[in-house]
Amino acid sequence: MKHTSIQLQLGDRSATHDLRFPELNRRLVDRGAEIFLIPSARPLAPIEAWRLFNRARAHENLACLVSCNCAGESAGRRFGGHSMVVDPWGRVLAEGGGEGEFVTSEIDVGLAAEARREVPALADRVLAEVQRCSMPDTG
Repeated sequence: MKHTSIQLQLGDRSATHDLRFPELNRRLVDRGAEIFLIPSARPLAPIEAWRLFNRARAHENLACLVSCNCAGESAGRRFGGHSMVVDPWGRVLAEGGGEGEFVTSEIDVGLAAEARREVPALADRVLAEVQRCSMPDTG
């Protein structure tokens, strides 16, 4: 396996609870993000939601997503693990289990651009119209 280093420009960040809200990741895409890096300390109980949100955020933004979730137990709290790497189509390329382990995967850094060319959904957004329609009439 060939390893390549890439330079990341870090701006706004997403973490644990932020994964539940699509707006932050969409703003990151609007600023040029093609890979999301998401550190987390998600508890065990809602782990299926965690898995779903990882796949959804990657696919709806046609971006790669790498999430790293705590696993095991600390201070009486049980964490869910299931760190994962997801491609822009929402496919899980690699996923850990519920215990501490390393998760590795290759990521094609051109995959997001390729997905966005094939499915130009991000370019089809009409935000001004949606915002106008969803705002209550105060006048």
